[in-house]
Amino acid sequence: MFYGSTALLALILIGAGSGPLHAQAPSPASGVAVGTVAPDGIGITVGPSPTAGALPKGPWVDEAVIQPLQPGNKMPAGCVVQTAAGRSFDLNAAVARQPTVLIFYRGGWCPFCNAHLRQLQDSVDSLQDMGYQLLAISSDTPEALRQTMTQDKLSYQLLSDSQVQVAAKFGLRYKANDASLNMLKSHGTDLAAQNGGYLLTPGAFIVDRSGVIRFVYANNNFTVRVSQAALLKAARQALEPAPKG
Repeated sequence: MFYGSTALLALILIGAGSGPLHAQAPSPASGVAVGTVAPDGIGITVGPSPTAGALPKGPWVDEAVIQPLQPGNKMPAGCVVQTAAGRSFDLNAAVARQPTVLIFYRGGWCPFCNAHLRQLQDSVDSLQDMGYQLLAISSDTPEALRQTMTQDKLSYQLLSDSQVQVAAKFGLRYKANDASLNMLKSHGTDLAAQNGGYLLTPGAFIVDRSGVIRFVYANNNFTVRVSQAALLKAARQALEPAPKG
C-alpha cells in the first residue's frame, strides 16, 4: 500500500539468546541475494532471503494488527523507553530537541537487524551533518542492547522497549506465533516470559521537532529494510518546508 501527498513523504507497507541467530543463504533457485531491491524500490534485502517481496507466511498470529502510523500523523504521546544503562528515556522530549531518524528493529538476536544496524552506522555522519539524531528501538532488554552495541561497533543510541509498548503506539506490535516463540526461546530469548510473546515489525520513521512524522517505511518481510540511499534522500527532503495548500 502507498500513502502520500505533495506535502508529505511516502509510507510503504508490504505484507509481508545464547547467541545470535544466523541467516542461512538460500539456494539460487529458492531465494534472492543480499542487496536485492524490494518491489517498492525503497527497501533492500539485508541478508539472504527467500524473497524481496511479501513473505508467504510471517512470524505473527495476526498480520492485520500491524498498522504503522502514516506520514502526517503526530508522534504518540507518552513514549518512554530505557537506555542501555537502564535509565528512563523520554522519546517525545528527545524528538522535540532535534529532528530524528527513528528505527524500530526486532532485536540483537536477529541477523537481519544486526546487518541493518551496521548499515545505519555508515549513515551516521551524513545524518548528523543534516542535524539529525539516530535512535534505534527494539524489544531487547538494556543488557542485550549493550551486547549489540559492542558486537556491531555502534556509535548511535540503542533503546529498549522490552514490553513493546512504544512499538504498539507506532502500530508495529504483533503477537508472535508459537513456532517463532519456541525458536527464540531455544536461542535464549524468552519473549513469552518477557512481555507475553510480542514482537515488532521493523520500521523507519523520520520525525520533525514538532513531532510530525514525515517519512515511514515498514515492511513485514523482516529481511527487507529501508535502503540507506532512500533513507538519506528522505531525510534531506524532510528538512524542506512542506508545500502550503
